Amino acid sequence: SKSPERREIMRAYGADLELVEGDITDARERADELEAEGMVQVRQFENPANPEAHYRTTGAEILEQVGGSTVDALVAGIGTGGTITGTGRRLREAFPDLEVVGVEPEDSAVLSGGDVSGDSFQGMGPGFVSPNLDRDLLDGVEVVDVEAAEAECRRLAREEGLLVGQSSGGSLLAAKRVARRLADEHDVDPGACPGTDNNVGILEESPPAREPIPDECPLVVTVFWDSGERYMSTGMFDGE
Repeated sequence: SKSPERREIMRAYGADLELVEGDITDARERADELEAEGMVQVRQFENPANPEAHYRTTGAEILEQVGGSTVDALVAGIGTGGTITGTGRRLREAFPDLEVVGVEPEDSAVLSGGDVSGDSFQGMGPGFVSPNLDRDLLDGVEVVDVEAAEAECRRLAREEGLLVGQSSGGSLLAAKRVARRLADEHDVDPGACPGTDNNVGILEESPPAREPIPDECPLVVTVFWDSGERYMSTGMFDGE
């Protein structure tokens, strides 16, 4: 069910692929059978090293990138739960009032009480609640549909030069919603806060000075997981 590019990447690392009919639950059951035969499972849904890695690295990287600014919210897609759990814990330590908002697909919105009717996203919305997800950390969950997420991926590529995958596009859409809500809650004029333009004048001899961001503008952080190069065969970038 995953893109051919992802399969070829695994083969390049020396993996022997066994494709399983069904969804990720069926694949996990087959992995359990292989483990019983002597193979080793990394168990990304249960392995505590998953969120711990994000606590130590992703969270630390974000803190370095924002400098002395206060992060108001972390918005991240939920698959194994490792990214949002580890990163959220680290940022919550630095910013006690931080909102942690998860993102899940419309057709697999189990955290929002929805039914599992599909597996449209690669890397997000496994159809069950991962043991690695710290649900107590979440302040809310945003739901996105795959068509809107893919449209955002195309916009990012064509307007901002960022080639990312489905879950990244969906997470950015949700992050924008959260940013608008926070601005409204604090009576901040959205027009005073930076939009999506990325004109830094790189090709100019004297790049224009960038206006300072008003202190009252919310700072919302999200995560882009992988490159859109893994999705070329899906036709995701062929649309308008």
